[in-house]
Amino acid sequence: MRAADAARRLKRAFSRTISWGMASKEEMKRITLRLAIAIITFFVGVAAAGWWTMKHYPRNKPSLNETVCIPKYSSVPSPLNKNDWSAVLDRFQEMPFEDLPDCVDESYRLIWIPTFHAPISARIWRSGAKEFLATKQLDGRGGYGMGQLTFQNIRSLSDDEWNEFMRLLLQAGYWDLPSHDDRLPEDGAAWIIEGIRNGRHHLVNRRAPSSEFREASIYLVKLSGLKTEIEMY
Repeated sequence: MRAADAARRLKRAFSRTISWGMASKEEMKRITLRLAIAIITFFVGVAAAGWWTMKHYPRNKPSLNETVCIPKYSSVPSPLNKNDWSAVLDRFQEMPFEDLPDCVDESYRLIWIPTFHAPISARIWRSGAKEFLATKQLDGRGGYGMGQLTFQNIRSLSDDEWNEFMRLLLQAGYWDLPSHDDRLPEDGAAWIIEGIRNGRHHLVNRRAPSSEFREASIYLVKLSGLKTEIEMY
């Protein structure tokens, strides 16, 4: 009898041990699952916080200004030397060519002011072996008010793009053209190309440009990618 009781007590103890072990395994599974969920939640939270921070507080990435030669406009014009041309440059937030930094080896700027459409500035320059294009557009109509700067963009040029504009300038005889043609009427769009090369500064202003001068001007605008009405003029 005693042996039977002892056997039953041993069996109950063994059963409790097995049940406890099985319960412990289930509990461990639950703990492991909770831990895994907590770890995943943590990393998702860190990723979300990182995304929000990058969106609202972007890092100071190196800009074109820090790595290449990008002339910067200064908004401190001299009222004592104010003239019509400097007023036009200020409206486009463009600096005078005589103030270009030394890193600019050669540069050309088209300013196109039509009567009924938005004025445009397209400036290209070369610094060493690199070429660039800066495009700007105002929101007015040239014959009724220039308006304010509404678009600007800077991009690199390929050697082929630069060389093609040089070819068009040569074809137009740009450097030999007089600055003004007094025989032409005062009405119509203004086509102005300003250039600086090897210390020589030249500006050509036309109301009725030759086909070659017009082609060079249109080419610069096409390089910008802007949709304009320049070919209508």
